[in-house]
Amino acid sequence: MNPWRAFRDLSISRKLVSAMVGTTLVALLLAFTIVLALDQRTFRDRIGHDLDVLADVIGSNSTAALSFHDVAAAQEALGALSASSNVVGARIFDAGGAPFAEYQRRGARVPLPPRPPASGLLQGDQWISNSQPIELDGQGIGTIYIQRDLVDLHERARSYMLLLAGLLAATLLVSVAIASRVCRTREARRLCQVTSPAMRSRPRWRNRPAR
Repeated sequence: MNPWRAFRDLSISRKLVSAMVGTTLVALLLAFTIVLALDQRTFRDRIGHDLDVLADVIGSNSTAALSFHDVAAAQEALGALSASSNVVGARIFDAGGAPFAEYQRRGARVPLPPRPPASGLLQGDQWISNSQPIELDGQGIGTIYIQRDLVDLHERARSYMLLLAGLLAATLLVSVAIASRVCRTREARRLCQVTSPAMRSRPRWRNRPAR
């Protein structure tokens, strides 16, 4: 069935209700999409900032371990990452770029890079990582690499989608109620009475067989 023809055959009052409800839902959906996109971007930026802070702290606490080649001390410094449930893995590299110490969240088996990645943030669909040089007196003595999942980001998006579904349902009910009430007003009934005869008298063109 042609949707446009079905809409065209509706009464004026039902067309008014459909137009009002449709406009409201589209506006709400557009506004919510913009808010969600901004929230996801802001939350990703906050995650990146948190990773910068973590890398700075772990790197500063690992300078002595790298200087004296104390692997146990480096492991202990990385163990502080267990306080962050989203961090899945981390690795410290020495000045030559060889793995020096690493951390894996309990139950996680994350493939960590064998060599130090380029400094800065690197993002994937399910994870985000940060790599920073470790310096002592202005001289590079190693690299810290930290990787975290994005479970909290995805859960935040799902919560927003559930909220959107609830808002759309509530908006639909309220809009239908308001539009139906508006269409029962004297002005709306007068519009329907004026327009309906014109709609009924509208010519309907049909294809005539060629002679």
